[in-house]
Amino acid sequence: MDKLTKNLVLAEAAQGKADKKIAELEQAARDKAELDASIKVAMESKSKSILPVQALIDTATAYWQFLIPIGVLLLLLGSLIAKLMIDARIKRRFHGLKLW
Repeated sequence: MDKLTKNLVLAEAAQGKADKKIAELEQAARDKAELDASIKVAMESKSKSILPVQALIDTATAYWQFLIPIGVLLLLLGSLIAKLMIDARIKRRFHGLKLW
């Protein structure tokens, strides 16, 4: 008899934990559904308000601070390489003499 009452108490405790876990999971499911609905509404309103050209302009203005310095650096590097190639060609033509 004592063993059965002990098992009953343990079973009731396990059922209480399971009920609590079920309530937490149901609350999490409701929260997730609310978040999904708000994300859907936000995506619909955002996609309707921004044109593709406007999105491209926004992206370009966000990256201008990186693209312009990289472009200038590539231009300077190309100029330096071209100058070195011209110097090497002149030295080769005039047998190692540098004319300027």
